[in-house]
Amino acid sequence: QAQHTEKHLKVLDMRRDLEEVDKRMKSENQAILDELAARTNVLKSFKYIDDEEVPLLKAKIARETGSLLISELIVENLLDNLTVAEIAALFSMFVCQFNSRDENFREEEFSDQFLNVLDKMEAILERIYDAERKFGMLVESYDKYKQSNINSLLAHVVHMWALKKDFAEICTQTSAPEGAIVKTIQRLELHLRDVKKAAKVIGNTNLLNKVEDIIPVSYTHLTLPTIYSV
Repeated sequence: QAQHTEKHLKVLDMRRDLEEVDKRMKSENQAILDELAARTNVLKSFKYIDDEEVPLLKAKIARETGSLLISELIVENLLDNLTVAEIAALFSMFVCQFNSRDENFREEEFSDQFLNVLDKMEAILERIYDAERKFGMLVESYDKYKQSNINSLLAHVVHMWALKKDFAEICTQTSAPEGAIVKTIQRLELHLRDVKKAAKVIGNTNLLNKVEDIIPVSYTHLTLPTIYSV
């Protein structure tokens, strides 16, 4: 009788475990469905898909860039009047991983036109943040959201590099170690390949030509010997 009772209890324990696993799976599946619905609503609000969830032209651009923010910059033609060096500096903000309290964005080194584009870029980011928050995708503050999407600490460094300044001189203008600079430039080059594809999708030859002018620099202008590589 005792043995029979023990087996019965084990069966009950297994049943409870299975029920708990089933509840957890249903909860996880629902969370995935909720996130999918939220992302779909965000895409609809920015006209990347229509009401029938059919992809529109902007979706083709986003497929290349992997970013709503970058896609909006391209669609709204905000980059067309920037110089090659300014475009390099701007896109470095999406790939830079360097952080330091000793480094700040050097606004004084950039043109009013560039700073105006940055203001418009932040306005777009705020709209994306508001949409994602509205549809339940976010709980973090806007400041944290911005920090996770834009890092401008090495923008002036990349700007100098794109102007083909001597790399030794560039290193004297920042507290960032050489490795951080090189890795940022290498990530930028990889990132610009996707931007180039997006420019082709929308038929923006102006942006395409400027990006093509940036990419070769990453191979020809790192003049200091370095052990750093991707």
